[in-house]
Amino acid sequence: MRNNAVEALLKERDKLVIARDEAAARFNDEIMGLETAIEKLSGKKVWEAAKEIAYDDEHPDYIKASIED
Repeated sequence: MRNNAVEALLKERDKLVIARDEAAARFNDEIMGLETAIEKLSGKKVWEAAKEIAYDDEHPDYIKASIED
């Protein structure tokens, strides 16, 4: 009986591993498609086209990292 239970769990595990790998492959394909579109539209690689974060300590929503006098 224990062997049957282990076999059933191993089969279920295998199914989940296959589903995970298929999902990862699908996400990777979609990400690659988006990156290709970004590159074609902007003429830059994704990491080059990414918005740069500018810190403006004069802005009222700026969160100060330390206590300032």
